[in-house]
Amino acid sequence: MLVRHPLLVAAFADGRRPAVSSGSAASTGSTSRTSSTRSSPPPTASPGVFDIGSGTLVSIRTTVRLVAAAMGTAIAPAFGVVGDRPLERELRADPEPARASLGWRPTVGLAEGIARTVVAHPTPLPAAS
Repeated sequence: MLVRHPLLVAAFADGRRPAVSSGSAASTGSTSRTSSTRSSPPPTASPGVFDIGSGTLVSIRTTVRLVAAAMGTAIAPAFGVVGDRPLERELRADPEPARASLGWRPTVGLAEGIARTVVAHPTPLPAAS
């Protein structure tokens, strides 16, 4: 998920308090799907599509706070101002298939990954509304 929405980063960068949901939903941080045919898998790798993530659930609230910390701001997000998505599903990556087939394992922690993502955001950031 690293930073799910650039408007969160933009609000912090502009010195504004971002309006977010309750933050109770959880995911495994950086969850994405990748195909072994798009990278350079080991010769023994099985083809397939793999979830890439730690497998450890982290609340969106915690993730938003990590974004604030990575940006060095003391601005408190306005949790609960935006309604929770009623059909939001808990997303948990299973890193085992990628490990078994590709030899992949998570090597960057969530806080460091968020910090790297924040640094990689374009400058200037899009204006938040």
